Amino acid sequence: MFVTMRMVLLLAVYAALFLGIPILISVYVYRDAKAREMPAALWAVVAALCPAFIGLVIYLLARTGRSSLRCPGCGGPVQESFALCPRCGALLKDRCQKCGFALERDWTVCPSCGQPIPEEGRQAVPPVKKGDRGLQWLLGIVIAVPVVLLAVVLLSLVSFQGVADGGTSMMGVDAISASDLREGSAVAQWVAQCDAAGEDGIYALASVYQDGDTAVSCCWLYLKNVDGLVNHYSQREGGLLSDSALVVDLTPDATAPPAYLVYVEARGSESVDGVLVTMEGETLDCAVTESGEALTYEGQVYPYLAS
Repeated sequence: MFVTMRMVLLLAVYAALFLGIPILISVYVYRDAKAREMPAALWAVVAALCPAFIGLVIYLLARTGRSSLRCPGCGGPVQESFALCPRCGALLKDRCQKCGFALERDWTVCPSCGQPIPEEGRQAVPPVKKGDRGLQWLLGIVIAVPVVLLAVVLLSLVSFQGVADGGTSMMGVDAISASDLREGSAVAQWVAQCDAAGEDGIYALASVYQDGDTAVSCCWLYLKNVDGLVNHYSQREGGLLSDSALVVDLTPDATAPPAYLVYVEARGSESVDGVLVTMEGETLDCAVTESGEALTYEGQVYPYLAS
């Protein structure tokens, strides 16, 4: 098939960038706003729908403060001044044995009464500081998006003319008349359909099949009242995200036959993805039809011509 995995991959990358990023932003904003007792659903919608990360920036500027400290017992948010967790009652600060003043972990004497604080008398477990890892990941993704987009654009443009890895062979035959086709063959029937359409132009009948371990990509071109003759054949190899193609270049010629056929074939380890017809550097319109048959040259023309 001439609809390739490269095309699917390219669409998947763009979908992930333009749909996945807003979803990630809305999920982060919802969870963060809920923890801060803000209207989570409303902020999540605003952050997702505003373009170019404007919603995220607005939320980060407008969100209320909250402590990053967590109770070591239940994991709930606590303040620096808490001596006990209000949710589970866990002891967060020791108290002076003389006056009962709440003590910090690194104090050696009570600031209220001056009583020394024995190390063996400490029982409190201090709160755990939790960083905003979600925001760190989100900002990392936001920074990476322009880089990924630039890489995708560059990779989608990478392509070159030539034979792939020395393992692809090209074959081309031009200026075949429709009368040279076997009567009733698939290509002859296709030519009849093109003639019945009544429109001048360039038509292509493409097929891909396996010949043992070799992938064969073949294409029949039908040029109907096109002022151009075949100049040369080539194969454009695809980049990571660009498609390969059989390329037929025409040269302007007003004396070209009113209707003639061109056969182009490429053999290699991988099939070719598409068909391009060019003239003086311009890509011409070409109506492409795909066939599941092996439309070989020998199978479509009369034996005397094939030999």
